[in-house]
Amino acid sequence: MGLEPFFIRTAYSALKQWQKNIRRERPAKGKTIGIVAFRNHTWAEWAVYAAYYIYNMGYRPVVIYSDKEIRALYPKKRQLEKAGLDFWDNFLADGRIEKVNLDDYAPVNQKERESYLAFARDQAHTMAAYNLRVEEYEAHVMVEEYQREYQTACDILADTAESAEKMLSHIKMDRLICPSGLIGRSAAYLEAARRKKIMSVFVEGWAMRPGHMIWAYNRPALIYDIKGWMEALGEWSQQKEDDSTIFRNFQERLSLDRDDEWLEDFHPVQRSTKHDNFGGKLNEFLARSGPLFLCGTNVVGDSSTLRRAVAFKNQKEWLEKLTAYFKAHPDLRLIIRAHPDEVWQRARVKIGDYAEGLARGIENIHVVNGSEDTNTYSLVERADIGLAWLSNIGIDMIIRGKPVIMAASPKYDDLGIVDVPKTQEEYFKRIEQVLARPAPPSTEVINRAKYYQRIVFKEMSIKAVGRNYLSWEMRLDRNPAFNQREKFYRILVGELDEKGRKTV
Repeated sequence: MGLEPFFIRTAYSALKQWQKNIRRERPAKGKTIGIVAFRNHTWAEWAVYAAYYIYNMGYRPVVIYSDKEIRALYPKKRQLEKAGLDFWDNFLADGRIEKVNLDDYAPVNQKERESYLAFARDQAHTMAAYNLRVEEYEAHVMVEEYQREYQTACDILADTAESAEKMLSHIKMDRLICPSGLIGRSAAYLEAARRKKIMSVFVEGWAMRPGHMIWAYNRPALIYDIKGWMEALGEWSQQKEDDSTIFRNFQERLSLDRDDEWLEDFHPVQRSTKHDNFGGKLNEFLARSGPLFLCGTNVVGDSSTLRRAVAFKNQKEWLEKLTAYFKAHPDLRLIIRAHPDEVWQRARVKIGDYAEGLARGIENIHVVNGSEDTNTYSLVERADIGLAWLSNIGIDMIIRGKPVIMAASPKYDDLGIVDVPKTQEEYFKRIEQVLARPAPPSTEVINRAKYYQRIVFKEMSIKAVGRNYLSWEMRLDRNPAFNQREKFYRILVGELDEKGRKTV
């Protein structure tokens, strides 16, 4: 009947396709490039694919892994392994790609890892929070579990960083490629590469555009070089302005026309249009008098929120202080809009639920939960002043002419377009100052906000894998055309610079 074999869409079948398309004759470019395989099937299998791709480009790839970690991902008891369709063992058997087991470089005593303990204690909050799908410095739920996870993270990060430094001292590498730079062991690879002065590249899947990847040199992938991108892309133009209008209409669901290629797979966050009617209680709240503040929150568990706190330890502390402030100022109104994506994110705590508990019985606070279909931009239109943790809703409110105060450091902090008070006292004093003189942002500030939005959502990601990031979606060609995927790998190995330009 012409049906594909049952294993055709497995990591094993993908591996066989990659191995079949290894180039026998290839340019010898002389550089050794380490690629880290870790954490889950997605990143382990991507690392192997990247190694074959980079091998075909003429480089010497070395796949770095922890045997203990990988064996937990590919246990012998799984049916695929029992059937001989074992992805990892078949990869290990291929002598064309070099591998190094990080476990062979593990610290032999406490003294060896001492130089990384301060780094580990600082970074472990990030690792623990992401692993448990809670916020950093969790103090409300699962406190004991968080402390245990934090201590485990300290040990893993110190051991991994020390092992990585020893390995990088033993095996000369010109460049290190690794996922994230924030989550799991990846921060330890970043720290070790820094100390050894080795160029590192960190990559991430880009959830807003399925199949797209982002990257960064010598820093986590989610730490954006916005000023560098602005310099590379040149002055703001009418075409960029037209694209900005198209994107705003897309956000507000006024138009879902995806003729523009960059929007064809874009994730629409809002589930209703800006002009849809509100429910009764929200309408009643909006009809009340008094200055209206709109507060936008982030999804807990989103790695882009990690290591960004400033005046408040986390969102929960911020919301506690914020609701108490508005309770003490009944002449003001506050709408807390939980992120719509809370409905599908795997977080232990939904910020919308937490905010509802805090606001219960406070007449001048209304919470719009993440599960509600209210269009956020309709609320922006009605608000006088914007408040946000570090969400892109801050940028969205600026573009729509609202003054905005941030509670944490957003990715656009260094553009000088939002207030980020450094202490809680400064934060609430700033609310009072803006309330007294709620001036809209200048045209220059709005244009910088639009440029940030363009870079993040249009320019700085590349469609480099399949939309589901699965190994069987990744195909290896012996003689690839210069397309988006080829451009991505040329950036990773340094043939193009971080912004995709030719290197000298």
